[in-house]
This record gives sequence, C-alpha cells and structure tokens, in this order.
Amino acid sequence: FGRGSFTVSFFQSTDFGTNWTLLGADSLPAGPVSALAFDPANPATIYAVIQGFASSTLAVSTDGGASCTNLLETLDFTLTALAIDPFSPTTIYLGTDQNSGLGGLQSTDGGLFWTAYGLTSDLVNTLAINPGNDALVYLIVKTTP
Repeated sequence: FGRGSFTVSFFQSTDFGTNWTLLGADSLPAGPVSALAFDPANPATIYAVIQGFASSTLAVSTDGGASCTNLLETLDFTLTALAIDPFSPTTIYLGTDQNSGLGGLQSTDGGLFWTAYGLTSDLVNTLAINPGNDALVYLIVKTTP
C-alpha cells in the first residue's frame, strides 16, 4: 500500500453537526490532527497539533480555519496534548512524548518562544487548565519504568 497524497482541511458545523461547510481547503499541513483548541478570547484563532512520522508541528489559524501557519516547525518528537489558558489566551501548553525529554512546552507569548516544564521522563497524554483558576494545570502522564 502506498502512502499517496492527501489534504487536511477545516470544516465547520453551525447546526450541531448535521451539516458541514468547508472553511479552508488544504489549509492545514498534511498529517493527522491529534489536538485542536480555540483561543477563548478570539474564537477565530484555532490551534492544531499535526502529527507526522515520529514528528509533530503546531499550526495556527487566525481566520477561522481558512488558512494556517506553523507556530512550531516540524519537531523530531511527538506533541501529545494541547491546552490554551482561559484567562491568558497567549499562554499555550503542549504535552510531549517521553522521547523528547521535555515533558511539555509552555509559551506565554502566543507561541513565539517556548520553555520546557517538568516531568521530563514521562509521556504527557492529556493536559487541562482549570477554568476557574488558571494556576491549576492538570496532566495525565504515562510513566515509563
């Protein structure tokens, strides 16, 4: 079986999933989208984690999905989770796999600069920010013995 070529596009439903409208044909980098999050202050801004073969990237659309740009170029490890701070939407959290040695990445400036945060030997499977207190960040991790 050959890999073939494919496109990845944003679709939107305004009637709870009954009908769908194409927003941006081929607007995302090719690859499976493993996480999607909206900027709570600007719903036209959408972040997407795109998976490659043993790699990942983070893309952003600021026009509701019509077009995208990469915030992070292709990384040589897997991004596993994505969350946007509900009180400070320029703060973005990413989970990573155990091979990265990072645990996760955090940006406080909308994705221009990134710093690693704890749990460096673990796979961050899921992360969430408490909607009532953004100081409370929760991780679900898979620890490798």
